[in-house]
Amino acid sequence: MLLSIKLMIEWRVMEETKDKNKSKNSFAALWILAVLFFAYQFVLRLSPGVLIDELMIKYQISASTFGILTSVYYAGYAGMQIPMGMLIDRFGVRNIVIISSLVCVLGNLCLITSEKWELAIIGRVIVGIGSSAGVLAAISAARISFSPKHLSRAIGFTVMLGLLGAIYGKSINRFFIKSFGLEESIFYLAIPGLLIAIAMIILVKKEERKVDELSRYSIKSSIREVTKVKVILLSIAGALLVGPLGAFADVFGEPYLVAVYHLTPSSAGYLTTSAIYIGVCVGAPLLAVVADRFKCHYLINIVCGCVMSLVFYLVLNKMVPSYTLMFISMFIIGVMSAYQVIVISLVSGTVAVSVTAMAIAFVNMFNMIAITLYNLGIGRLLDHYWTGEIVHNKRVYSEIAYADALYILPITLMFGVIMFFILKPQKGVC
Repeated sequence: MLLSIKLMIEWRVMEETKDKNKSKNSFAALWILAVLFFAYQFVLRLSPGVLIDELMIKYQISASTFGILTSVYYAGYAGMQIPMGMLIDRFGVRNIVIISSLVCVLGNLCLITSEKWELAIIGRVIVGIGSSAGVLAAISAARISFSPKHLSRAIGFTVMLGLLGAIYGKSINRFFIKSFGLEESIFYLAIPGLLIAIAMIILVKKEERKVDELSRYSIKSSIREVTKVKVILLSIAGALLVGPLGAFADVFGEPYLVAVYHLTPSSAGYLTTSAIYIGVCVGAPLLAVVADRFKCHYLINIVCGCVMSLVFYLVLNKMVPSYTLMFISMFIIGVMSAYQVIVISLVSGTVAVSVTAMAIAFVNMFNMIAITLYNLGIGRLLDHYWTGEIVHNKRVYSEIAYADALYILPITLMFGVIMFFILKPQKGVC
């Protein structure tokens, strides 16, 4: 009898140990797959910047029309930020990542299933909607998978790994386009999204979520909390500084460096994505440490805007004579672009703790709206300065056209600096 009881206890302990190990493995898989999806959406986000020539030839479109293709992605992304935050809270990271991955696959395939330009536009909107879950799902998975005492480092590591998709995104796209051509490249880029969804279904059986104070807030009261005047003003100021990443690094930087500095597409792509996003990876923890140590959050945003504006002034006036100096310039832009971490910190300190995730989504929504306007504006300015030259069925834009169109970046950067200077409190956080 005693032996039977002992065996039953041992069996129970073994089962509990197995359950704990399964739970840990499930959380680890959830976090890894969420991070992979975060990185994957960057690859899809950057693809038009590499496929620009092929897409303009296929659809016979101008730069301003191509700007619509890049902008509608951000429109879909921005419009879904707050709803996506609510959906993740309601249905969990696992389910949302599965659905979002499949949505991205569907949207990406729209670029090759038809010769109609309208379907390509719809496809990019769909990809933007699916991608909107990337950063929110990855950070939410980090919250679930790691203990509170390691949360800050976990989120930092999560963002860093996700940015690898941005660092190598154009290289991946360029490899596919050179190896397989336009249609095959788009098809192969859809496969990782399908694999992420399948892996999430198989490896993550359930998701144990902690119920926090957010569940006590009604949707109306939550929205009221994140739409305070100060939050809106901080979000607008931050959005005015997002052009270097959203417009230059992602879309127009590579063709600009090819046309004006006569670099190869691969070299220009490395500078505009890898160098810049490596800088972001370095700048995110660096600026956060400095801000927390010296309590100078607003001052850091002001400095970041001024430095980026100065660097763009030098680049746009062809005052960067060597590849090495250009790499340093792009790296500096990347480090300064990490100001977004500081903006998120400021906004998080303005709202209730229970609606922090929604507040981050609100900031991100403003950033995406700003990127949409940047890409539309730059595309229209390029067409305005176009001289009518066409080579191989593609419009060719002059050095002057690129320089004048991209001057919108240093100008709006300084507007952002002015806003942060006005918002800076006279006492306390500087």
